[in-house]
Amino acid sequence: MYAQPALLSPATFFQSPKCIRLAAEHNKLVRTTSAIIASLPDATPIGPDPIVEHLASSSGFGANDLIITRVVSRRAIFTVIVVPTRIWREEDDRATLLQVKLDAADEGTRVLLVPQSWSRGSTRRQIAEVLFRARSVTYTAEQQRESLHYLRTVKRSTIGECAMQIQNHPDPMGVVLSLCARRFVRFERSKPLSPTTAIFRV
Repeated sequence: MYAQPALLSPATFFQSPKCIRLAAEHNKLVRTTSAIIASLPDATPIGPDPIVEHLASSSGFGANDLIITRVVSRRAIFTVIVVPTRIWREEDDRATLLQVKLDAADEGTRVLLVPQSWSRGSTRRQIAEVLFRARSVTYTAEQQRESLHYLRTVKRSTIGECAMQIQNHPDPMGVVLSLCARRFVRFERSKPLSPTTAIFRV
């Protein structure tokens, strides 16, 4: 079971205004990063990477400066380091991170450096946040079978059209989005999610 990086309590920083702001930044980045990784169709987060965390710490980065997460994608395992803008914009810090990446490669670990600005892309972020919330929507096995059978029959549909096939559920749109989040259904990712978004059976 994947556990997202720990969220921070402002009390941890003795109510220092600057540290409270950094804690809020960190927590927002944790949620956004977890949501984005969880929304990717071919990537699954699998937990922390102690080796890369140690390399980052040895290079002078604090425990809460970076988000470091192991990911498996198409049978390849690598580590994602999400870097806050305040760190990425510093040339020396970028050079240090590149060295961490090289050191990790020497240990047999592939590292992907992701600037915070990537996670702020409007379409990506909207999709990630919607699917992250949709994971909490519950439905019956019969409702899942009916939805997937419909998509198998028509080959291509939309979120709204598929939702109309779901009976006796208070949030049929949420069911379709949950199926997308759980990777039973593929969808068009070039635009923000809406009832007209095209969907396909996996």
